[in-house]
Amino acid sequence: MSDIRTVIFTADAVDRAGSAWAAASRGTVFPNFTFGELPRDHAAGGIPAASGAADALGLIEAGALLVNVASGPEGLDGAVAALEDGSPLRTVFALAAPDTLAFWGHGIAEGVAGKASAAHTDVLPTLAMVGEFLLSKAVEGRVLFEALRNPSYKQGQIGRLKAALARLEKVMKRSSQEPWDKHDCA
Repeated sequence: MSDIRTVIFTADAVDRAGSAWAAASRGTVFPNFTFGELPRDHAAGGIPAASGAADALGLIEAGALLVNVASGPEGLDGAVAALEDGSPLRTVFALAAPDTLAFWGHGIAEGVAGKASAAHTDVLPTLAMVGEFLLSKAVEGRVLFEALRNPSYKQGQIGRLKAALARLEKVMKRSSQEPWDKHDCA
């Protein structure tokens, strides 16, 4: 399991003057967002849901968490502040509301306004890319690469793993020889 935590906030409305919006706007914001039901069951093992910050703080160690904030913008401000303060440094946050999608935190580009349109189906693939959790094959949507700090991070990781595997295979091949194969004493 990854040590990166993922928190998804859903809300009916976002106050553009509130602290939740101030936190979200530090990252990447997609103003052209089609809001809908987030498919929580598409993450491997599902994503636990919490109804507010108090429930969410107890579940943050699960890795991925959906926080439903139904008490208006004030409740959203409080939930975002509580979870930002109570979460590990390697946490990525998402805020999905009828008029806005925003990502901020670990691995997310800062101060970017997404030009492409985004849909509710794009939230989980994007967070899975950053949060390193598995998704089911039923997932629809795409990774919003413009939200990522380093879009080619996974390719670099794969390259490093291939190089490490090549070094390991070389060492294993060398150590599997008999002692008389290594020295030309005969």
